[in-house]
Amino acid sequence: MSLSFLLAANHLQITYYTLLTLLIFGIGFLVQCVREKDFQHLWRSISLAMLAGALGISTNAVNLLTTYEYSKRTIRGGSQLADAKTAVTQTGLSKDYALSYSVYKTEPLVMMFPRLYGGSSFGLEVAETDSKAIAALQQMPQELAQQIQGALRFYWGGIDGVGTSGPPYVGAVICFLALMGLAWVDKKHTGWMLAAIVLTLFMSWGKYFEAFNVGLLKFLPFYAKFRAPSMILVIPTFLLCCLAALSLEKVFASPDKSLLWETFKKKAWWPVAGVFAAALLLYFSADFSNDTDKMLLQNVAAITDPAQKATIEAPVRAFVAGLQEDRKSLFWGDLVRSLLFCSLAAGVLYAALKTKINPIGLVAGLGVLVLVDVFGINANYLSSKNFIDAEENNQAFVPSAADTQILRDTGYYRVLNLTQGIEGAFNAGAITAYFHRSVGGYHPAKLSLYQDLIEKQLYKFPNCLPVLNMLNTKYLILPNPQTNQPTVQENTNALGAAWLVKGIRTAQGPSAVMQALDQFNPADTAIVDAALAARIQFKGGRDSLANINLVYNHNDEIVYQSSAAAPQFAVFSEVYYDAGWTATIDGKEAKILPVNYVLRGLDLPAGNHRIVFRFEPRSYQLGNKAAMASSALIWLLLLGALFSSWRQKKQA
Repeated sequence: MSLSFLLAANHLQITYYTLLTLLIFGIGFLVQCVREKDFQHLWRSISLAMLAGALGISTNAVNLLTTYEYSKRTIRGGSQLADAKTAVTQTGLSKDYALSYSVYKTEPLVMMFPRLYGGSSFGLEVAETDSKAIAALQQMPQELAQQIQGALRFYWGGIDGVGTSGPPYVGAVICFLALMGLAWVDKKHTGWMLAAIVLTLFMSWGKYFEAFNVGLLKFLPFYAKFRAPSMILVIPTFLLCCLAALSLEKVFASPDKSLLWETFKKKAWWPVAGVFAAALLLYFSADFSNDTDKMLLQNVAAITDPAQKATIEAPVRAFVAGLQEDRKSLFWGDLVRSLLFCSLAAGVLYAALKTKINPIGLVAGLGVLVLVDVFGINANYLSSKNFIDAEENNQAFVPSAADTQILRDTGYYRVLNLTQGIEGAFNAGAITAYFHRSVGGYHPAKLSLYQDLIEKQLYKFPNCLPVLNMLNTKYLILPNPQTNQPTVQENTNALGAAWLVKGIRTAQGPSAVMQALDQFNPADTAIVDAALAARIQFKGGRDSLANINLVYNHNDEIVYQSSAAAPQFAVFSEVYYDAGWTATIDGKEAKILPVNYVLRGLDLPAGNHRIVFRFEPRSYQLGNKAAMASSALIWLLLLGALFSSWRQKKQA
């Protein structure tokens, strides 16, 4: 049931990390059973785990099968145009893309010392009146301060380029209890937990432990489909909490507290001391700078005008030095803070082990410490300041004057929003899709065909007008040069939902097809991979009276009507996707062909015809049957268990 709910949450990366952790747990359990020669328990557990796993997976078969089918056609599954410049390979994400969002090797210490690496990239971690960096900014000429204030980032960790909104803080008290537990919790628990924590820490280092993690990308199944190694820190976060709970359980369950006290005095505190020693070593050896600081200083050093350099260099260096001092003060402050909480937790534990307080007092004391500790940090990153009331939130959904102007057109077309530039159109600005059918938008697992088109063609805007025309881009939203407000530019060459071409042009392979899009007239020509040319019956020539029109588009069903005196070839301004889309002409199945690299094409016979595209993926149908069957089996097992329990009570 737990696996079923986990899969239903549909965060496959977290599911993957969870299953990896369960695998380590399973190996630990296997070793323990083999050592104890408890094979009967082992086989029973394996059988039940396999049954539970099969039921959990099959109840989510619809989601899993369709996602797996889709993933093979996305950037997570690779690209047929993969090269050294792209973020994908032919089989998945490139090394650099997959290992982005990696943390430094010492950065996991933030689980115990939250602002060891500055905390957040975007928040004001140091009070304005106490910040040396802000003081340096205030002493600069205003124009210079405005230029470099974007470098005011207190975070200086491994993901500095993109930044972070806060540390994955577990809590000083929780970490203290977990580290203490290494000495007195049963080895059957600590062994696999420690192995899982160490492995996931190695994985979180990503590009900073490249030799290890590149090997995982190559050999660990499906691992290359994910990015952001830092996300795996959720596993040590969870396991540290579990270890802390087991540590407390040991204190509660131990009949002889004096033995635990002896362990506490002799060796339990060593792991805690080791972590504090590592933090101190980092404090005295770090330079407290990040890549942004270094780039800023390099830019100043590259200034060739002596007078300009003399004016800028000293204030900029003072700013960077102030920023480093601010980070240093954050580091030391949290080091002292965590030491205080650990000391208080040690005091509560001492009182419990010396039986000066009862278990309720122990739970109450540590509970208050954990609450104050964790909430005190979490409130810095999620507080009432982050609350957005409904009225303010709804302002995002008020159409601009440009949106209102476009919405007067009730036809079928697409819109490209360029108010944040061409790259911003495909990495931001999701609100465009709220009002219009958008050419742009962001998704971390885009279809590789469309991502290829973005990188090879659309990023060349405005030198990609043929591609915009074939995508039926009727309106562009551009910033007004004077007011910077969104304005509308109509593209009268947009080709509509579908059109008939005069001829077919072939190209040798996907790369050649993409290159051919640089210079062609999509209204007259369809570009097809030469390997598919034999499947096209159209011989060229367009009936001047022939036409094709969209009847309706209901997402999963799209209907067109065509009329021609001779056979024609139609291009449809819809992305080609071979997993589930079918086409019929007057009820007879027709083969959809990929044209213009990313669109759909169909041979049309002479006459009047009704063309219907339907999305009916077999993966959905199979998954639905499996989910229904497994759900029924779960209900039967549940009813059987209830009946068995009722029968036993009746017999008793």
